[in-house]
This record gives sequence, C-alpha cells and structure tokens, in this order.
Amino acid sequence: MSLINIQNLHKNFGDLEVLRDINLDVETGEVISLVGPSGSGKSTLLRCINLLEIPTSGHIYYRDEEITHPKYKEEDLNLYRQKIGMVFQQFNLFPHLSVTENITLSPMLTLGLSKEEATERAHSLLDRVGLSDKKDSYPAKLSGGQSQRVAIARALAMQPEVMLFDEPTSALDPEMVKEVLEVIRELAESGMTCLIVTHELAFAKEISSRILFLDGGDILADQPPQDFFTHPASPRAKEFLSLVF
Repeated sequence: MSLINIQNLHKNFGDLEVLRDINLDVETGEVISLVGPSGSGKSTLLRCINLLEIPTSGHIYYRDEEITHPKYKEEDLNLYRQKIGMVFQQFNLFPHLSVTENITLSPMLTLGLSKEEATERAHSLLDRVGLSDKKDSYPAKLSGGQSQRVAIARALAMQPEVMLFDEPTSALDPEMVKEVLEVIRELAESGMTCLIVTHELAFAKEISSRILFLDGGDILADQPPQDFFTHPASPRAKEFLSLVF
C-alpha cells in the first residue's frame, strides 16, 4: 500500500491546463524532488496533494482512502491536512507572536495540547533546527534562513507523516540556503517522507530517492537520481539539464 497514490490527476485554472493526467505513487520514507522549468506544474501538484488546490478531476488516495471523494467535508480534509506538513517559499510567520508562540499555536488549537506540552514540543523542535537561542525572539529579528527554519519547526509540531517543501530556499539570500537545506537533509535522513520542489539540483541529486521532471503539466521523467542526471528519460529533461546543471 502506497502512502499516497495519485491517479489521472488534472488541474485547470480556467482554460489553462496546469496538470495533465498525473499518476504517482509515494511510498513511506521516500524523498522525491520535483524539478523542471518555472510554470511546469510542480508547485500546483504539491498544493493538490495538500488539497490547498482542489483537482479538476482525478483521484488522490492517502493510505488507500480517497481523500478527493465528494463525501469528505472540509472538517475531514482538515484532519487529512494535519498529516501533511507544508513549507512555502514565504515563511508566513505571525509577526506579533514570538518564535515559540508561532510553533505552539496550531498544536494547542488543533491537537488540543496544553500550553506546557506544546511549548515542550516547540523547544525540542527549535533545538532540532538549531534555533534554541531564538525561542523568545520575534520574526522581525530573524534572518530569512532562521525564519524558514522556524516555519519547518512549526510544520513538524503537528507531527505530520509527510512534509511538502515548495521551493523552500527560493526567497533566501545564497548564504542562507545551506542552513535550510541542512535541516531538510536531516529530516530526509531520519526517514521522513518528503516531496520537495526545488531548483537546487545538486542537493536534489544528493538526497533524493527519486527525481520527477515536470514540464507543461506532465511528468516526463521519474527516475532515481543517478539515472536522471546521467541518462534522463526525456529529451526535454536532457535539454533542461544541459542548460542549468
């Protein structure tokens, strides 16, 4: 049983078809990097997996439950989304809350944790992402890399089974990219199932179990990294790599 199974997924925005007949299985513990040119559908696919975008047609199964079935109401989808952590390009931290408060808010409101339990979890996660000394700071006092690491800790506080990363380093200065990638690397090595939209191809080659290459809303290659970077399955992927890697 796949953790996530996607069948014949299409997503349109008006007349624009952004995803076309996507079929994908994600197994527990896999690290899958989604690469390709801008506008190829990578981020939209992640947002469909988290149901931040509702597919135009097709089916998404999570542990054999079809979460795109019409019987599921918004409250059911919220329970599903708790299992799917997502980290965006922008950090979306609440500026009026401290780092600790940003991380404890959802576990207290959604999971029913006490303030003490949520705070203990938050401080443990801040230690994990190397920010114990920032627990009482406010977002305005953080660098971009620190803010993104707090955003990762916030997603992990919900104890998800899958982490989705939508270009998590694209808004960062180059010197801050490494510190965020190191946190993602640690998560991947710990066995967390991860799907990562990224332009950091060397990083994707190093940590991924599979590379998906998308262009024009289609998955044109789905290969282990050593195969993708030496013998890409699609001429378009080969052209892409020759230009950017």
